[in-house]
Amino acid sequence: YIANGTVENCKVVGGNIVASSVSDSLGGIVGYATDVVISDCTVENATISSKSQYVGGIVGQIKYTDGTNSITNCTVKNSNIISTSSGVGGIVGYTYGNSSGVITVKLCSVTGGSVSASYYVGGIMGQSFYADIIGCANYGASVTATTSTGYAGGILGYYNYGKCYS
Repeated sequence: YIANGTVENCKVVGGNIVASSVSDSLGGIVGYATDVVISDCTVENATISSKSQYVGGIVGQIKYTDGTNSITNCTVKNSNIISTSSGVGGIVGYTYGNSSGVITVKLCSVTGGSVSASYYVGGIMGQSFYADIIGCANYGASVTATTSTGYAGGILGYYNYGKCYS
């Protein structure tokens, strides 16, 4: 968990990142964040897995309370992000902003690997409220929702308020 901080230039190569509880948010770099700036981080050749919701290649869950929230220039390469629940994304699992504070995900990419969950699954972002996605890309990551009402997309699984553009 990180609040009101900055995470820069972090790198995870290989290994398994596993949540020990079904109530954990799980990320390759940060599990749960509020009012944080994350930039220039990379996750490569890793497996990130949980039975819980809110799982992401970089951050599991990011929430606005009263400060700046952004994820910029982060990459996930040849990694598998897996949950049996919801809100799972190649970069971020779940964003929760509001009309006073939009979360920005900018210039991030996912290359290869897979993103899989029951529902709300996205190559970049799984589930989102009040977020802007700018110039992000999915380069060949497989995205799978395992239920018939799963909401899955190459970029977004479920998106409510915000802008998505290149």
